[in-house]
Amino acid sequence: MKNTLGILVCIVLLLSSCGEPEGPAAINSAEELAGVWHGTTPNSFGGEVYRQFTSDGTYRMGSSLEELEAQPRVEGRFWFESGQIVVQDTFAIPGYDMCVQGKKTGKYDVELLENDHIRFVLIEDECAERGGMLGSSKMERVK
Repeated sequence: MKNTLGILVCIVLLLSSCGEPEGPAAINSAEELAGVWHGTTPNSFGGEVYRQFTSDGTYRMGSSLEELEAQPRVEGRFWFESGQIVVQDTFAIPGYDMCVQGKKTGKYDVELLENDHIRFVLIEDECAERGGMLGSSKMERVK
């Protein structure tokens, strides 16, 4: 009986120390996000997506690494508030400029996943098109 009680106490202690499983780590600074990322999930535009985030709070989006460097489709700025990224497009080529007018902003959680991948999770976005493209998208680090 003593052994059974001792075993039960050990099991209870082990189970109580396990806790809840941890979710993805949050990215909440420009330095952590800085780099070039390639989309791994299909987007509403149906093409390849590369995004570059810099430690000074600017970003660019293109359909290839070459386009990203030479003539990005979208440029903008971003900052973090209360652990969430806030994005604002400041320039875009025609067809991608729907978020520039009115200085529309969007808020997202940025989660660091396994294998140096990230996921943007839509909180709210004044520009539905950006929300459809960026919200819940997964990206892998290229540079």
